[in-house]
Amino acid sequence: MNTDAVLLAIAVIGLVTTFGITLYLVGYFRSAPEPTDSNHRPAGAAAANARQLNRGELRALRRRRQGVAAVNERAEQREQDMQAEHAENFEGEEEEDGGGPRVAGTSRKAMQKELKRQERERMRKFEASRREEVKRLREAKEEAHRKRLEAADADEDAREAELEAMRLRQEVKAKADFERWRAFMSVDDTGVDADMADDESAESERLHAVAEYVQSLKVVVLEEVAAEFGLRTEAVKDHIEKLVASGRLSGILDDRGKFITLSDDEMNAVALHIQRKGRVTLHELGLECNRLIHVD
Repeated sequence: MNTDAVLLAIAVIGLVTTFGITLYLVGYFRSAPEPTDSNHRPAGAAAANARQLNRGELRALRRRRQGVAAVNERAEQREQDMQAEHAENFEGEEEEDGGGPRVAGTSRKAMQKELKRQERERMRKFEASRREEVKRLREAKEEAHRKRLEAADADEDAREAELEAMRLRQEVKAKADFERWRAFMSVDDTGVDADMADDESAESERLHAVAEYVQSLKVVVLEEVAAEFGLRTEAVKDHIEKLVASGRLSGILDDRGKFITLSDDEMNAVALHIQRKGRVTLHELGLECNRLIHVD
């Protein structure tokens, strides 16, 4: 800013100096005495003196004009040099700033251009920062998802191992329960009730009648069978156990006093159910038998 002021002052001084010299010369020539008739001298020496005087004045006028032209030329050259120096200083300041904000004295158009450039630069940096943040969030999300998948796989492997161990334990228990159930279905004869102490033929007929009755109904209640044949409930239970032991009947006697007749296929299905479920109660076993033979 100081450099611009100095250059401007020098240019103004040069212009004022040139203008003053020009005014001085114009005033000088206007004040010079014009020749009159009274000053005319006779021919000869007077004419010679006039010619000599005119030649001297012309030479002086030419010298003055040459001096004025030289002064004007020097002033113009000085002004051109000042302008060139000003332009070089401005370019040097621009290079030193490295494309940064312009200093005072810059034109409004250049300042607007610089502001737009700075705004574009800020937008470019903001967009680059935004893209970087989006990338960081996406990578963090992908990493968290990968860790969840790995944790889920680990949990799945542990769960499968636990299920396999549980299946093996249930299989062992199912085999043990099945053996106990087979032993229960093949109980030994416990003797004959006092009320049925008839001869063997009568007992055989009763057993046959009970077997026919139970097989015809598929599901019977021991108390109802006892009422049908005039026997005690315990006697009916003994008869059914004998029929199961001899192979004439096949089925399950649950804990509520109900006998369910089963075929060989149904018996195998029950055994398979016990193997799958593991330990089961007689009540649950009875419900499964009801489901298998479609009896409510």
